Amino acid sequence: MVIITDHSLTLLTHLISLSLVSLSTLLASSLVSLHYHELIISK
Repeated sequence: MVIITDHSLTLLTHLISLSLVSLSTLLASSLVSLHYHELIISK
């Protein structure tokens, strides 16, 4: 049984939010690059 302290919980929440932000940024950049390539191809 792991006792979760307030500090570790805050750290975990921070880590999760940070990974979510980086993941969404990666997804957005890949979508933008895909759209950019489609624009270049259509021209």
